[in-house]
Amino acid sequence: MALLVEDSTRSFKETFYEKLLEDDERHQGSTRKSWTRQRINDVINNVKNARVTMLTRGNKTSMNYYWLAKYDIMTTGGEEYLTFKRKAAEEPIIQIVAREDYFDILLSAHKSCGHGGRDKIVYSLKSKFYIPVRAIQLFLALCPTCDAKRHAPRKSTVTRPIVSQDFNIRGQVDLIDFQSCSDGDFKWLLNYQDDATKFVSLRPLKSKRGSEVAMELMKIFMTFGAPYILQSDNGCEFTENIIEELTAMWPEFKIIHESPRRPQTQGSVERSNRDVENMLRMWMKDNKSTNWSVGCYYVQYQKNSSFHRIIGRSPYKALFGNDPDQKILSDQVSDSNDYAATTLTIQSDEIMNEQIPKVKTEEDQLEAVQVSINESEAQLVEVPVLKKEPEETHLMDVQVLINKPEETHLVRNQAHIGIKRAAEIMIDNTAKKFKPLNLGSSVLINVPKVDRGPLDTKIIRGRVVDFRNGVYRVETKTGTIKNWFPRHELQEPVDDYHDDLLDVPISLREAVRNESIFGGQGFQKCTCKPAPKQCFTNRCACYKNKVLCGSKCHSSLSCINK
Repeated sequence: MALLVEDSTRSFKETFYEKLLEDDERHQGSTRKSWTRQRINDVINNVKNARVTMLTRGNKTSMNYYWLAKYDIMTTGGEEYLTFKRKAAEEPIIQIVAREDYFDILLSAHKSCGHGGRDKIVYSLKSKFYIPVRAIQLFLALCPTCDAKRHAPRKSTVTRPIVSQDFNIRGQVDLIDFQSCSDGDFKWLLNYQDDATKFVSLRPLKSKRGSEVAMELMKIFMTFGAPYILQSDNGCEFTENIIEELTAMWPEFKIIHESPRRPQTQGSVERSNRDVENMLRMWMKDNKSTNWSVGCYYVQYQKNSSFHRIIGRSPYKALFGNDPDQKILSDQVSDSNDYAATTLTIQSDEIMNEQIPKVKTEEDQLEAVQVSINESEAQLVEVPVLKKEPEETHLMDVQVLINKPEETHLVRNQAHIGIKRAAEIMIDNTAKKFKPLNLGSSVLINVPKVDRGPLDTKIIRGRVVDFRNGVYRVETKTGTIKNWFPRHELQEPVDDYHDDLLDVPISLREAVRNESIFGGQGFQKCTCKPAPKQCFTNRCACYKNKVLCGSKCHSSLSCINK
């Protein structure tokens, strides 16, 4: 297996450099082409010559000023690296990478962000390395691992995007079904996302029972606080007792149940579900593990610390005001579900070099404890005197703590502006795709699967009779539909609708039933109470419609009509 992975990586690397050379040949005069090692060495020599010219007061040319103003040389470990000239001391040092080193750097950055797209890689490299965007796009197009998550593009329409002003105003929760690829007892994955900061929390679940879902949500709310509005399309997971328990702890807490599988209302968390599935798939493939109940925590960290295109920063920074100081890489994961078996490699500025010796016997353990005590006593004898830091340093630290809430508030406002800008773009794009309808215009209504039977009509014909707040009211030959329809759910027919209209309020399901030869959607539910002849008279809605009682009838109690 390891040999196959190495062969695939080697082939990927060779193909990448072949395509990159072809691209550079097509763009010979471009200033954005790849930097070769020879070109970097030539620029380093030009910078050195310009420095000598400035020091010796020789004949200065415009190119001398150009090399010194744009580039700089960094020496590390006896090797010289070309970097861009910094305008201020607090700016990062950006190294110009040679074309021969592109693949290794891009592969590491690509894996660290969970096989993310172009924007995520650019964001992770922009403060460390310079690699042309064209090379990044070529790398992503050739990545064999990313082929498993590619999807066909489709047109999206949005009428009223959800825009939250601040953190914990609105949260969205959804369950990802992993029953076909369960990890031990874990069969579901809970995805909770804050709408304003896009910060996600992932929790593996053994079932979708309301008590287990509510317990995991309560853990999240106890850490970050509860939102004012919790939006979900999984209504059956939230029973009345759970809702009462949550609202008792947070009186202003409200739960909104949207229609299932509707991207128009759950679009943000649905997109987050797709990203989580893709990143989790790539994590399992890279680590050769099936323990997605452990990998979901790595994916949670990668997604929260990666650049988000809509808010213009990472969700971590949008929530806390700064990016995480430490990076975590999932190198290897054991096959066990034990969290202690996972291996975490943390890159930080200071690494502890002390190693704890393995103790096999009780005598070795006592000896190790005695040595530790002696070393501690020796350290207590020689205590270094701490130098008193200047008062300016303490004032700077205090000033940073004072400005922290203001910086966090500023970052969240900028994220809100990004979400609002994206919402305006989506509304404009939808308006361009669909022209407004006039009163009396003939339309076709697309009927969802939940409102019709398998062989019922998919389209209801009618005419527009009212328009309010961007939605339309439609009248058909069997009555006026109570639902209000956005523009993208209505189509313009080739010919006009000339049938007589009936001004009687009916539901969309009733309109389908009136035009169906099979009786419509067919879902019936009764609430009959236990009795000797329960569900055996016309008082029972199921018996009256000549259907058997289902599991949702009369609290799943037994009856004759089953």
